[in-house]
Amino acid sequence: MRIYLYYIILFFIAIGYYTPGCSQHYVFKHYSKENGLAGNVVYCVSQDKDGFMWFGTDNGVSRFDGKNFTNFTTERGLTDNEVLEIFSDSRGRTWFVSLSSAICYYYQGEVYSP
Repeated sequence: MRIYLYYIILFFIAIGYYTPGCSQHYVFKHYSKENGLAGNVVYCVSQDKDGFMWFGTDNGVSRFDGKNFTNFTTERGLTDNEVLEIFSDSRGRTWFVSLSSAICYYYQGEVYSP
């Protein structure tokens, strides 16, 4: 009986050492203004059909291609710098809703506003 107890304890110790080797480790990268993001406060995130990630911040919109950010502000056609919602439609347009409830969209390199 004592020998079985020894094997059971040894079995659980072996499983304890093996389990951490099977687990997944996630890698997180923190982006901020120092890395090229338009602002440090992000209100919304969306992905368009081309795979670009869009971030609506307190200081404009940032488009991320996986390595670099491209920023859009009122100087590049946005109606307001504080963008609260982003939506991409089936036609390839990316829509932005700002704090002032004004709507504009990005399509083929240009920002269009009313």
